[in-house]
Amino acid sequence: MSLRDLLYRGADPYAGVNPADCAEDVQGWGSDHSVLAQAVHVLRPHLIVEIGSWKGRSALRLAEAAATFGVACEVLCVDTWLGSAEHWLWPDHPHHADLPRIYEIFRANMVRHGVADVVTPLRLTSVAASQVLTHHGLRPELVYLDAAHDEASVAADLAAWWPLVAPGGALIGDDYLTWPTVTAAADRFAAAHGLRLYGEDGKFVLRKRAPSPVAAAFEE
Repeated sequence: MSLRDLLYRGADPYAGVNPADCAEDVQGWGSDHSVLAQAVHVLRPHLIVEIGSWKGRSALRLAEAAATFGVACEVLCVDTWLGSAEHWLWPDHPHHADLPRIYEIFRANMVRHGVADVVTPLRLTSVAASQVLTHHGLRPELVYLDAAHDEASVAADLAAWWPLVAPGGALIGDDYLTWPTVTAAADRFAAAHGLRLYGEDGKFVLRKRAPSPVAAAFEE
């Protein structure tokens, strides 16, 4: 059963979408970073989960990387498509006017660029979506976290999604070192769980160690 059949019970989340109804707009932040394509190349994931998709630029890059490297995978995009707090609170935010149509723009972009067959939107909060995947026993090999930026939300996202990352997989987080609140949450989570965090300006990576063959031999 495909991911879409499992989540939508046969319904099409792109039903009625006509890309001509939206001018092309794939604006985003940090979506073209080479670590995303590198992760797809190295991990060869069957399932990628992106938390925080906005207009879909990074989802397109992930789908394009999968096609380039011959990786058969599905990309699940988790977002409310209602924006983050800063879109509503910052005076004169340049993208505030986009908010009523973000989901429409996202879906139009996926159809226009021919990736709607592998990219599935899931219009839920991050924690609610993690509960859905847990219920269905879905374990992504790659999670890309680019949702809220306040420290409490980032901490909650890490706590919700790290347990779902498949052994040997990875979680990539956006906005490392560019948002102090994101950096603090990521550093604190890594320290609390004894994880090595690989970070640079804009991105951090946490790898989940795969069980060794010897250890696996003694498991029931």
